[in-house]
Order: sequence, then C-alpha cells, then structure tokens
Amino acid sequence: MPEPIARAHSIAAALATSGLEPRVIRQRDSLRVEVDAPESLSRSGWSAVLAALRRGDDFGHEATAQGAVLWSLVRAEPSLPDSDLGEGHPEEGSNGTH
Repeated sequence: MPEPIARAHSIAAALATSGLEPRVIRQRDSLRVEVDAPESLSRSGWSAVLAALRRGDDFGHEATAQGAVLWSLVRAEPSLPDSDLGEGHPEEGSNGTH
C-alpha cells in the first residue's frame, strides 16, 4: 500500500476510535479524510481528534449546509491507484456521503 494511502487509513482509523465515522475521499493530488463535527465531545476526545487530524499535511474545519466538517489532507501522487483505497471509500469527485 502506498505511503499516502497508509497515512490516510491511519488517520481514518484514529478518528473511528474516537467514535466518529470518517470518509476517505480521493482527490486529484491528495486524499481527504473527513468527519462530521460532533455536537459534543469530551476534552480528551477533542485532543484525540485533533491529534489524528494533525497527522495529515494540512487540516481544518468547514461549515456546510449539512453542518460542520473536520478534515485532514494527505498529499499524494495523481497516479495512485484507487483500488488501494479499499472498499466503501468515495472516489474523486464524490461528495463523500454514504
């Protein structure tokens, strides 16, 4: 598994451990791991979420019409095969919802 994909999966796994449902979205030159921002989370929960998000090359927070989204971006070569993302992950151009 290429290193960027392994990093994205590691971030997703850490977010899942915090009780969130991460989505890995393939973009042209990156992988974006995102979760819906929880309405409430303990101080230690937020620390764990922020630690996971920081594993990416960039991270942030967006407000959308559906609510807030937390994200972490892992830079990747455009030639990475989508087949390495694993099942159930949206591909490039997807809105990331299930």
